[in-house]
Formats: sequence, structure tokens, C-alpha cells
Amino acid sequence: MGSGRGRIFSPSQITRRDMKRFLLAVLSAVLLFLLLPAPSYALGIAVAPATMEFTDTLRGVEYERSLTIFNPSQPECKYNLRAEGEAAKWLSFFAADTGNPVQQILIPAQNCAYVVVKVNIPPDIANGNYLATIYAETVPTAIPGGGGVSTLMQGRSEVSIGVTGGQIIEGTVNTISANDTEAGMPMRLVVNFTNSGNVTVQPKINCLIYKGTGKVAEFTDDTTSVKPQSQENIQTEWATTVDQTGDYTGQATVSLGDKVLVTQDLAFKILPPGTFSKQGELTSLNYLGQPLLDTTIKIQAGFKNTGEGDVMAKLIAEVYFNGNLIDTSNSEDTLIPVRQTGNIISYLKLSKTGNYTIKGYISYSGKQTEIKEIAINVPKGSSSASQTNGSGKVSDLIYPIVGGVVLIGILTGIVIVWRKSRKLNSRKVL
Repeated sequence: MGSGRGRIFSPSQITRRDMKRFLLAVLSAVLLFLLLPAPSYALGIAVAPATMEFTDTLRGVEYERSLTIFNPSQPECKYNLRAEGEAAKWLSFFAADTGNPVQQILIPAQNCAYVVVKVNIPPDIANGNYLATIYAETVPTAIPGGGGVSTLMQGRSEVSIGVTGGQIIEGTVNTISANDTEAGMPMRLVVNFTNSGNVTVQPKINCLIYKGTGKVAEFTDDTTSVKPQSQENIQTEWATTVDQTGDYTGQATVSLGDKVLVTQDLAFKILPPGTFSKQGELTSLNYLGQPLLDTTIKIQAGFKNTGEGDVMAKLIAEVYFNGNLIDTSNSEDTLIPVRQTGNIISYLKLSKTGNYTIKGYISYSGKQTEIKEIAINVPKGSSSASQTNGSGKVSDLIYPIVGGVVLIGILTGIVIVWRKSRKLNSRKVL
């Protein structure tokens, strides 16, 4: 009798410690169940080396390095290759086994692939350190059953390229000119520059503006790049105000690095508004973007300034729906310099399905151009939401809902067993 007691199991022998352990284990399992995607389409990626350094490179020379991409996932996976950064255009990718250019590679499950990274240093680049980032990204895969797409995974390698070698920095200023303008319009300073060196340079232009003997303004520009053995008109501006009419002088200085190439005095006038004749024409009218319900598209107008001075131009677009005027889509005022053509843009939200007609014209200096028309059709059933990958559907919630129901059922059973065991233990003590 006594020897058999240890082999007999009853609810009275379930201790509170046992129940706590059991409850903790079940909760852990259920939480893990809820957190895992269903079905599991987790993809992975690893890239080596994490950094690439090219030191003491020479202009016009090609360099190579090997990049290894690992697929630690169970399914085979496709990866896109791309580069970003100031030196991204210097980089290209080739399959190590075939030597063919690649932008996408397929890697078997739990395997790797080798890619040759070629770096072509431009022949006209200045000495310095240039950066880029190589990205290898999983190609999104559709999940069966309409569950959306797999999560995008990304690996990257940072690239540093140091360019050295002999460089010649030389240039010549051919002409400097300043235009007369109307008050409220920009005064335009134009420097005709020839780069006679062997690297791309950015000449620095500094201009002091005087009225009489008093200095009224100063502006600097060094953002224009000029390639070797080429000539460029470098244009910079001084924004005037409507009360600045009169005769002015300017002192323009052009330099390369620490070397001053030329300093020249200029004379120009700021004339009363309306001095120059204003003429222009609407050269084009179109839209940019997909005409889908509840999306915003761009209305773009081309305007050519054919007058004697700069103008501020504005696009006025009347919006008709099924033949009825329902709205206007107007742009901001846009500066169009003399003898130049510019694009002026306004925005339109498509809130209905059906046929739109846009009648647009340009308003400038109290005048307006001819009217042009474009037609836009928004088909039924089209929307920006319908163009997504399908995530957010009710079907995507089935798995966590079922998991929650299972969890509630397990917890209810545990509570019932625990209560019964406590009652039996209390009876035994009595």
C-alpha cells in the first residue's frame, strides 16, 4: 500500500509551483505563436565586407573589389544591387563567374554569391575623398493567399575612394557682364569662364554692389561646376526690390582656390517697373502622375518669355468635371527670365471618377496667354489604395485572431484545473 502511493497521480498532487511553471510555459509558447508571421516568409541577407577603401586612386583608372552576398534563409532569394552617394555613378556590378553586368542576382537557400565591384575614377575629378554606399536588397515576394508581400531586407557596404595624383587647376575669365533690370526683378551677373586645367573646378564669384560711394549689397556663388577644356556661362543673381531704382556699379572678383583670376568693375541700371515690354506664350500643357481616384497629380505648363525683360508668371487652370466648372488649380508666381522657357506647376486632387477637362493659361504682367486644354479620365474602381501590395486586408488578421482565441481557451482550461486542485487540496486537509 505504502509502496504504491508514489505512483498514483491525482489533481491533489498539482502544486502551485507546478501550475505557475505550466502557465509560464504555455504563455511563452502562445506569445511566440502570435509574434511569428504566418506563413513564415522571413528573408535574410548579409554582405561582406562591410566597408571598402580605395586609397591613392588615379584619375581615369578602373579598380576592382569582390563583394560577397549571403542568403541565410531557407528559400532561394533574389537580391537587387544598387549604389547611392556622390561616387555612386562610378560603381558597376558584374557576376564573378560570368563577368556579365548584373543588377539582380539569385542565391540558393543558405548559400552565397560573389559580385565584382568595378570603380571607374572619372578623368576630370579633383583630388579628394569620395563616398558611396552599396545596397543589396531582397526582392519583395508575394505571400500566397493574398497576405501581402515579404518584408524587405537590406545589407550594405560603405565605400570610400581617395583620389590623388597630379592635377592642374587653371582657368580663364573671358567676359563679365551685368544686365539692366527693372526694380523688383533680379540683376543677373554672367561670367564666361574657360577651364584650361585637367580637373573639374568650381570658380568662386564675389560681387560688391555700390550706389554712388555706398555699398548696398554683396553676394557670392561657387556652385557651378565646369569640366576640363570646356567653356561655361556662369550666372548668378542679386534680388532687387521695387524701391531700388537708379544707377549702380558692381565690383566682380573671380577666383580659383586661393588664386584671384580677375577683378572687374561694372555699371548697370535698375529701372522703374514696367520699363521693358512683356510678351510670352504658352508652349505646352500636360499632367504628370497616374489619374487615380483620391490621388494628386501635377498640372504642368511650359511658358516662353519672348519679351524684353523678366516676368513673374502664374498658371491658372480651370477644372471642369463632366462639362461643369468645379474648381481652379493655380500655381505660385514663378520667375521666367528674358528669352528663356520655364515649367510652371500646379496641383490637382482627383476626388471623383469620371472625365475631367483642364483649361489652362499663363497670367503675367497683367496679360494672359492663349488657353490650352487637356482631358483626364479617372476610371471607376481605380484608387491609390488599389495599387498597394494588399497588406492591411482582413485576411492578414486571421492568424493573430486565431492565436488569441487559442490563448483564451488555454487560459480558461488552466484556471478550471487550478480551481479544482485547490478545492481537492482543501478537502484533503480537512
